[in-house]
Amino acid sequence: MNINYKRFYIIETEDEKRCENANKDLKIAKNGRYKDNCVVSVKQFIDNILEISNSSKEEIVNKDKHFAILQMLRPQYVNNKNNKENNINNTKLKFGPGDAYELDDDQRCILASLNKRVYLKAAAGTGKTILLLAKAYEVAIANPEKEFLILCYNRKLREDILRMAENTGKITNNLRILTFNKFIREELNIKYGDDSNAFKMEGKRFREEIRDGTYVKKFGGIFIDEMQQLDEESISALIECLDDNKYMILAGDYYQQIRNFDAEYDDDEIYEEDDKENKNLFYIGEYDFEKIILDKNYRNSEKIVKVLGNMQERMEQYIEDFQIHVKNEKKKKVLGIGARQGVDKPHYFHVYNTNQEVNKIMECLENLIEGQYKSCPGEILLVTPWGNENIKKLLEDKMKARWDWMDFCDFEKNKLGDYGVKFGTIGKSIGLDFKAVILFGTSVLVEEKESATKKKFATKKEIETQGENVKSEFIRCLNHIYVACSRARDTLIVIDDIDEENNLISQFLKLVKK
Repeated sequence: MNINYKRFYIIETEDEKRCENANKDLKIAKNGRYKDNCVVSVKQFIDNILEISNSSKEEIVNKDKHFAILQMLRPQYVNNKNNKENNINNTKLKFGPGDAYELDDDQRCILASLNKRVYLKAAAGTGKTILLLAKAYEVAIANPEKEFLILCYNRKLREDILRMAENTGKITNNLRILTFNKFIREELNIKYGDDSNAFKMEGKRFREEIRDGTYVKKFGGIFIDEMQQLDEESISALIECLDDNKYMILAGDYYQQIRNFDAEYDDDEIYEEDDKENKNLFYIGEYDFEKIILDKNYRNSEKIVKVLGNMQERMEQYIEDFQIHVKNEKKKKVLGIGARQGVDKPHYFHVYNTNQEVNKIMECLENLIEGQYKSCPGEILLVTPWGNENIKKLLEDKMKARWDWMDFCDFEKNKLGDYGVKFGTIGKSIGLDFKAVILFGTSVLVEEKESATKKKFATKKEIETQGENVKSEFIRCLNHIYVACSRARDTLIVIDDIDEENNLISQFLKLVKK
């Protein structure tokens, strides 16, 4: 590789002594003719590439070349999922230092340690998805004879991971990126359907075929993102799909658990403990996982990280006050540590009817797109817990009347890379991030949606009189809010449309402005 007057010979070796001997041979060859040549390992070259540039009077490695070289040699170190081009050419590497970034030293250290069964216990925004993709790609290209899987919770997160892989060259034939349900359907050749009961039946059938030996395919490794959305039986079944190495990496945050598991999936076999060597372990059945804590939040600004911390503490208090049964793993929270500053403080607004809510959303959008922020519409997410089709239609009409050049991108119909303001539910936004997030339609959270009597989560006294299911549903509603707020990188706006301002859900939303 020639870089101006320097020439580097990069060899695949971990033996630094081999490089030293090769450099000695070059120095004495033909009376110093090769004095500007250097033999280095891939690791040495990457670790020293910026030093080479900084120590030279003439810049020989600029930022563009640095990213290009790094991506050719170690694609897993470079990330770029915010490339605004829609016509990604998968046959070419995408260099975009304006949007791309490298793993830092902490992340590289963690990446190097993912060579056994590991559970990444993560706070929001800690880059667990990026680490999973980086490691999955690394082991896949090192073991071309084996097949590897990245499994995630929803279709939009899968689309996001695929986009990250395409933008940075992390594409290889023996690495598949799927949702858990899509994996089951493809492997068992099940016809597609959207009925939630069908999902449960598919999962049950998959587990049964694992147990009775009908399904025998083996994988070299499985990487599960947002693992808190899967029940223990499903994860145990996936472990049985691995070859003898039983290589699996899990990543999750129990504060983002929004699925309501049936009683048969109580996850009693998922637990963690300290062994005699004081090494934190995480267990799924008989299989142990080394637990690594991820608490450095790269996504959210420090002000948003503070809001998320306050929400975690409030949830912990409610769990204690209402004596809600949760397994030990959930009790051991991970508080995120902000890694970057932000200029905008989170915003909270209360409205009393639909017209006020729509007008306030439009006001916020105008400020984001045309005001001081000048945000790209594609980097704005309008997110609601579920439903709210009426507000969605009103917003779409108003936005089209206000900006005839801008699309309204519904998660159900559009791709993440499409231009325009995004609209989606909290469940579909898990794992994603946006420059600005507007949470609205929160009134659907004040009622226990699966209860025939529609009991409201109004006061502590009212919830205390309810059964375990209603109490757990209340915490799950708070988890929804936490997930939505943690999607925002720089600007977080919460529009509360709950009638009773003293309602516990409303009080939880007000933590945004503290």
